[in-house]
Amino acid sequence: MNLQSQATSGDIKKLAAVECVASCLMTGLHISGLDYRYFLLGHWNLVYYENTLMPDNNMTDLNLEYAYGIEMRQCTGRAPDIVSLLQSGGWVLLACRASRLSFFPGNLLGLESHQFLHFILVYGYRSATDTFSVIDPIADFIGEMNERELLAAAVEEGQLNYYACIPSSKGDLPSAKAIFYREAADNLMKYERGAGQTGREAFRLFAQDVADSASMTQQYRAAWIERNNITLSSIVKARERVWQCFRELDLMTEDEMAQGDAYLDEIAKGWTAVNFALVKLKRSPQNPELTAAIQRLLEKNATLELECLRFINGKGRERVAL
Repeated sequence: MNLQSQATSGDIKKLAAVECVASCLMTGLHISGLDYRYFLLGHWNLVYYENTLMPDNNMTDLNLEYAYGIEMRQCTGRAPDIVSLLQSGGWVLLACRASRLSFFPGNLLGLESHQFLHFILVYGYRSATDTFSVIDPIADFIGEMNERELLAAAVEEGQLNYYACIPSSKGDLPSAKAIFYREAADNLMKYERGAGQTGREAFRLFAQDVADSASMTQQYRAAWIERNNITLSSIVKARERVWQCFRELDLMTEDEMAQGDAYLDEIAKGWTAVNFALVKLKRSPQNPELTAAIQRLLEKNATLELECLRFINGKGRERVAL
């Protein structure tokens, strides 16, 4: 793995406002000379976390080993541990408090008070200045941080919590066709299973909060709606990018891609309709007809997404069989 000595603005790969984990991984893969689109193929699932519907970024479910031969390892340590990893060709996703980063825009800090961690990419070390090369795709930041600055932004005092991305000596990597099949099947399985607060269960939990929204305090309801307005917009962007990655593998016919385009168009319209309805709910919270309409929109979109995932999964099975 050969990381560039100094990244440029063109190396930043940003998915959406609340997608710091995915954006860091995409950027890290890109500057390593790898095709980040293989990772993005599997980025469909949803979670209802802290009363917020959003893309599922559960780090324990992320797997870079199959497509890239990269092991992800959860670590706790100090700056010298990260230096050693970087010098051996690895890179790091560092957990931090966005509010403690001098470069992070204040208008993007709204989710931190709801237990949302932020991640930045640490991809290099300069011994001459004893500083780390850092990228924050969400903040469009490329620069240097020293150990003191890293510790100041850490989620736990006196130590650094991070995910190490370590290149392995794995042999031949799978074909694009095999990756298509695996990720399409995994997307469908996670969505249908709905384990915990994810997949179809995330829709149900969100719909229940919509039904209960009239009993929320005005302040809580306003904050809940504002958070979900942000994350629903991120879901639309993520859906479009994931589908685009499937298209760019060039493994489907024109008719199949057109069918997928139609699904994605309807899905985007559905999420946008939910978002607009939430804005109306903020103004008219005691409106049972509106809450019922939002619940119907959610159920319709959940069904449409499931149909879309089954369609993509079917294309994956067909390609492997060829």
